[in-house]
Amino acid sequence: ILLEILIFSLGLGYRVRKSQKDKLKAEQDLNRELSKINTAFGRFVPHDFLKHLGRANATEVLLGDQVEREVTVLFADIRAYTTLSENMTPKENFDFLNAYLGRVGPVIQQEGGFVNQYYGDGIMALFPGNPDEGVRAAVRIQQVIDTYNLEREAKGRVTIRLGIGIHTGQLMMGIIGDALRMDAGVVSDTVNTASRMEGLTKHYRVRILISETTHGKLSEDFLLRPLGKVIVKGRASAMEVFECYQSDTQKVQQQKSAGLDQFTKALTAYNAGRFQQAIELWETLESHNDETIRSFLQKSKQYQNVDPDTWTGIEVMDGK
Repeated sequence: ILLEILIFSLGLGYRVRKSQKDKLKAEQDLNRELSKINTAFGRFVPHDFLKHLGRANATEVLLGDQVEREVTVLFADIRAYTTLSENMTPKENFDFLNAYLGRVGPVIQQEGGFVNQYYGDGIMALFPGNPDEGVRAAVRIQQVIDTYNLEREAKGRVTIRLGIGIHTGQLMMGIIGDALRMDAGVVSDTVNTASRMEGLTKHYRVRILISETTHGKLSEDFLLRPLGKVIVKGRASAMEVFECYQSDTQKVQQQKSAGLDQFTKALTAYNAGRFQQAIELWETLESHNDETIRSFLQKSKQYQNVDPDTWTGIEVMDGK
């Protein structure tokens, strides 16, 4: 009897230990799987986004989670992408976009931001910290694209141009959708205005454009020049905009910096309706081969007969 009890006890102990070991292994396997799922989820919804919502991981996210933050929003878009894509197969388009985004995305992360959305050839990135981070990222993105263009030229491919717009303001970050499909979204006029800044890079013929709100919050000395005031679609009040030319070539930077005082005087005359004076000042800078100057010169000549008393100097944009 004692022998049977001993054997039974040993067998029971073995089964208990095996059960505990299996349970521990199952828990470890489950934790590894959850970690993989959380990492995979982070590729679709940035962990930084969740952190601002007060959530440690994807499993804690709830529909309706939201928080208000002051954020610098960056929009980047490839110029004439439709024309570019027409000459590529669907697979070539797909590979090209991944090659482009694969170069730009890491720059945004390195400068303290995160990509909130990829939309075709465009990017919307958020910088919850200092606005300087957003401007630094814009400068580095343009420099990365310049290097990428050298690679494309060497392979006989068409180079690309990028427009980047930046604006700073309050926005709501949160989880939107329904019970079956949720997404990380941002809702605010700040986002719309940042998008308009990107669109204005085409109008002003610049690579990087920032709003006066972002400009007023910068602590670093970037290479900037004023471009006047504009009322963008969807806003009632005018906003001053600035070009950041820090990503231009060294030669272009030197030209723009050397002519900055003259440029500012010409812009002041233009805004005041003194078009003849503005024309004379723009013409002294025309040799710089500056598309922005040529555009202002053309408009100054176009508006020569406008009554200065009715002139505000404010650009009103009806479209993006």
